Amino acid sequence: MLNKYKQDGDGRYSTVAKIYTKDEHGINNSDIDSDALKTIARIQNSGEEAYLVGGAVRDLILGKKPKDFDIATSASPRQVSRLFRNSRIIGKRFKLVHVIYGDKIFEVSTFRSSEADETDNNNIYGSIEDDAKRRDFTINSLYYNPMRSELIDFNDGFSDIRRGVVRPVIPLSVSFKNDPVRMVRAVKYSVKTGFRMSLGVRFALHKNCSCLEAVSKSRLTEEVLKILLSGNSAEIFTRLDHYGLLVYMLPAYTVYIGYPKVQESLRSLDELVREGKVKEGDPVKAMIKPVLSFSDEKLTPTERFQDTFRQIKVLLNPMTPPNHSLELAARSVLIEMGYTVPRSCIHPTRAELREKNKHEIIANMTEGAEKPAPKKASPSKRRSRSSKKRRASSKAATAAKTAAPAPAPEPVQLIPAAEALPITE
Repeated sequence: MLNKYKQDGDGRYSTVAKIYTKDEHGINNSDIDSDALKTIARIQNSGEEAYLVGGAVRDLILGKKPKDFDIATSASPRQVSRLFRNSRIIGKRFKLVHVIYGDKIFEVSTFRSSEADETDNNNIYGSIEDDAKRRDFTINSLYYNPMRSELIDFNDGFSDIRRGVVRPVIPLSVSFKNDPVRMVRAVKYSVKTGFRMSLGVRFALHKNCSCLEAVSKSRLTEEVLKILLSGNSAEIFTRLDHYGLLVYMLPAYTVYIGYPKVQESLRSLDELVREGKVKEGDPVKAMIKPVLSFSDEKLTPTERFQDTFRQIKVLLNPMTPPNHSLELAARSVLIEMGYTVPRSCIHPTRAELREKNKHEIIANMTEGAEKPAPKKASPSKRRSRSSKKRRASSKAATAAKTAAPAPAPEPVQLIPAAEALPITE
C-alpha cells in the first residue's frame, strides 16, 4: 500500500489517501467493459485525470459483475464532449456527459467541490479529494485507475468493504437531511452487499425518515425503479418498511408489502432480473398483480382496462412511471386473467410514433417517385433561356440607338389667297 500526501500552507505533508496495488485490491481489468476502458484512456491521453468510480468499483472488489460503469474526471463537461462525438451534455443544476456506445451509456462527471453544499451553484468544480468528500457512503467513494491498476481511497472505504459495513462519508447530523434519498440507498446497499449498517446509520434512518416527504416525485420514481431492477426488490422493500421509509415512497402499497402473495410476486421478479429475462412492464406487473381487484360488474373490455389502469395509478402514487409501462402491465395482467384487451388501449410511445411517421414519409416519397412528374426545365436551363432573352432585347435596343436617323418629311407650302386660281364656271 502506498500513501498520497498533501502539503499544507506551513510546508508540512499529511496523508490524504491510500493507494492500493493490484495484488491488494484484486481488480481484474478484463471484468471492466472495454468501451469504459477506452473512454478513460482517451480522457487521460488528453492530459486530464479519469477514474472508474462508485458502485462499479465496489462490485469489482467483491467479485461481482457491475451493471453500470461511471467515470469521474478533472475535465469539464465541455472538454469531455469535445473528445467524444458520441456524447451529449445533460443536466440543469450540475452538468454531466453521457458517452454512448450503441445501447451502452457511460456517465462521466467532473470532480465537484464541497462548496456546492453551501451555495445554490452546483457547477463548482474541484479536485479528486473534494469529490471524494461529497460521496454518499465510503464503500462507493473509491477511485480506480485501470491504466495503472491503482485503487485510490480517501475515506477508508476499502477497509469498510473488508469489514462489511455501510458507513456514510458526510456526518450523519447533516447527510440524510441534505439528501434524504441517501437513506433509501443505505438500505439498498446493505441488502445488495450483505453488509451491516452501523448503529448510527440505523438510528438516523428512524429519526429522519419523514424527510423523504420533501423529495420530488421524479427522484422517488427513479429510486423505486432501481430497486425493482436490482434483483433484491422483495428484501429491500421489506427493509424499507421496517425503517419507516416505504410509507413515504409508496403510501398505498405499504399496506400490502407483508402479504405472502406480494412477496412471492416480487421474488419471481428478482429471479427474472438475475436471469436477464425482464421485459418492459414486468416490474410494475410484479408489484400490482397480487393486489388488484376485479369487479363482477359487466364492463366492456375498454372499461375494464381503464379501471385496472386507474387502480395501478392509485397503488403506485406518488410514483410517475411512463404510462406506456403501466398500460403494458395492465394488459398483461388482464390477459392472464382471461380478459381481452382492445389494441386501442395501448398507446404508442414517442419513439414508436417517430418511427411510424418516418415510415409514412418514406412511403409517400416512394409513391411520388412512381408517378413521373411533367418534365420541367432545370434551373440552369431556365436561367440560360432568360439570359438569352435579355441579351437579345439588349442587342435590339443598341441597334435601334446606333441606326441612321430617318429623313424628316418635307414641309407643306401654303398658297396665299390672292394668288389662288380663279374659280371658273
